[in-house]
Amino acid sequence: MGWAVSVICFLLRVRTARSARKNARSGRFDSVDNVHRNIGIMKHSPCLAAALACLAAAAFAQTPSSRDIYMYQGADREARLVAGAKKERQVVLYSTMTVADGKALATAFEQKYGVRVSHWRGSAEKIVSRALAEARARRNEADVFETSSHRIEALYRERLLEDFHTPVLRDIVAEAFPRGHGQYVADRFAFFVMGYNTNLVKGEELPATYGDLLHPRWTGRITIEGTDVLWFAAVAKAMGEEKGIAYFRKLAAMKPEIRHGHIHTAQLVASGEVPFFLTAYNNNIETLKS
Repeated sequence: MGWAVSVICFLLRVRTARSARKNARSGRFDSVDNVHRNIGIMKHSPCLAAALACLAAAAFAQTPSSRDIYMYQGADREARLVAGAKKERQVVLYSTMTVADGKALATAFEQKYGVRVSHWRGSAEKIVSRALAEARARRNEADVFETSSHRIEALYRERLLEDFHTPVLRDIVAEAFPRGHGQYVADRFAFFVMGYNTNLVKGEELPATYGDLLHPRWTGRITIEGTDVLWFAAVAKAMGEEKGIAYFRKLAAMKPEIRHGHIHTAQLVASGEVPFFLTAYNNNIETLKS
């Protein structure tokens, strides 16, 4: 498929994160970092070109003909893409977005363009593993990949992505683009925030800074998602490398619990199994707030 992907970009818009960058410099632990979600184009699937420009982390497959579709900039671009996409009937999206968000996106896309979206939801690690396995088997099942920036970078380095063009790129902040190439772009930002169970953590206990988490009362009560290397890097950079590494050694002494899966861990906060989730995603916590 090579057309539906190009069409999907018209439906999406990337949100800027100027406030996130401003807050990141404040040192407050609930806004020190944001995770760029990126879109890329797979080398064997023309449908991905437009979709990847709008999704968090996407990649398109490449064939000699698909690149022509991805990069087409004629005045009749949208009309041609829609017509071609309707002939293919479906675009396949591998994404870390929630099932509910994927359904909302698919419904809007299908209503606007008459092209079905098949959304396979998986973790960032599973998306990369699946993409690599399919590439080795020469089975390009997905049109678009949507995942975190360092995972989409891995797909780029494995040469699974393709250059693409979409007019909406003009509306995206420069910070959303990778350096040195144009094979993926950020379409949304997920913020790291704290999440806590109000029955297990008192309001007066809540930390105002990362340093407050070193208080003895937090020993054994902190949970961290085990794959959040971007958060770790951002906090260490904000503090200064030497000070940041020293801080994390002290935090490790607090015996935090390491879990995997942001959605699952957020659900455990709501159920009372996890008192305090240090590296929660804002959208997961907002969804579970009563």
